[in-house]
Amino acid sequence: MRSLFHQVDGLGEGFLHEYETNPSLTLKAVSWQDHELEVSVLWLFTHTMTHEFHHKGQILSMVRHLGCEPIDTDVVLYFL
Repeated sequence: MRSLFHQVDGLGEGFLHEYETNPSLTLKAVSWQDHELEVSVLWLFTHTMTHEFHHKGQILSMVRHLGCEPIDTDVVLYFL
């Protein structure tokens, strides 16, 4: 599992490195339901990060519903 996390970290770092000078660049028009969206680098990265935290919250909620104490997942603690 740690290997997969390192691979994902590498993909994220590569993405940021490639687009760091132009975060407002439109990557592609994406078909969504009945219309197309133009998605910028910043939007795509922000959406991906917030969606990850959404799922993390769902997992922690399930852990609590099962009667367990979830671990502290505060990202700030990672950098201390």
